[in-house]
Amino acid sequence: MRIVHWDMEETSVDEETKYRYNLMESLVSFLDISRKEEKEKLVSRGTEILGKQVVQEANFFAEFADKMPGGFFIYYADEKEELIYANEAMLQIFNCSSMEEFRAHTGNSFRGIVHPDDLEEVEQSIREQIAASHFDMDYVEYRIIQKGGEVRWLEDYGHFVHSEEMGDIFYVFAADATEKRERWMTKANSARTLFLSNMSHDIKTPMNAIINFTALAQNNLEDREKLCRYLELISESSSQLMQLLNDVLEISRVESGKVSVDLVRCNLQDMMQQVQASLLPRAADKEISVSLDISRLYHDIVSADKYKLKLIFSYLTDNALKYTKNGGRVTIAVSEQELKEECSE
Repeated sequence: MRIVHWDMEETSVDEETKYRYNLMESLVSFLDISRKEEKEKLVSRGTEILGKQVVQEANFFAEFADKMPGGFFIYYADEKEELIYANEAMLQIFNCSSMEEFRAHTGNSFRGIVHPDDLEEVEQSIREQIAASHFDMDYVEYRIIQKGGEVRWLEDYGHFVHSEEMGDIFYVFAADATEKRERWMTKANSARTLFLSNMSHDIKTPMNAIINFTALAQNNLEDREKLCRYLELISESSSQLMQLLNDVLEISRVESGKVSVDLVRCNLQDMMQQVQASLLPRAADKEISVSLDISRLYHDIVSADKYKLKLIFSYLTDNALKYTKNGGRVTIAVSEQELKEECSE
């Protein structure tokens, strides 16, 4: 192996030195070298391992860590979750002027970084993501409490590392996400308002149909043919109204965090044929042809929440029908794509 340093000078190293070099590069960011004694310790260790060039690189990476535009911190991946290091940007996020002040404010632990009301959910999410990614990385958002009491939102990109020297640790890239989240909430509220506005308008159609056809049915009780036709139209309008009400209930469940997923075996071919059939009456009114293409679906049995999956397909096809001009064509195509990376269960 050959290493080319930033000064373009090549250095030949064996495999043992390669391992030490990588370890050294990792340790640079892990230690709070802003303290003189820690910096001296790092320099001493660097000299023992690779000599002056590695010491220069250690200093370079150390300076780089404190000049990062975002927050960066490291903590032990054990029960105590004790903090090891935080860069200058991380201190600023918490409105702290020194590492000592940051340790005191957070209790020198990752648990002290996260808002108490978010901690259980955050740690559970981290455990699940780390397990799913084979001990690689996680992403979480949570609230923090700055020194002074202000509550902010933080984005946390964590990476799990096992080191022979330091044991299991997490190193985290963090950013203040308060403004981003406020923008997202504004958009979400606008979208919700628009949805409810459209919903109130859409509800009028089936409601008026139910009222009008009920009145017509009452006036034609002796005409069996007309009565059956009006009852069919009332049934169709009731189904449309029920679908709209289910949409509102689904949004309420999402907002309250009470959405559950019921995984069952689903036949995609049967499901798509049902979705297609549900479109045909309305498509006929606009003289729109509706076709189904499943030629690239090689495995039609999947594990999914049958109701929610069918609901998604229904939303997509309903919109396609809604925005297609009279006499047009709607094609429902389902294809299968092989994942390049193996997914964990």
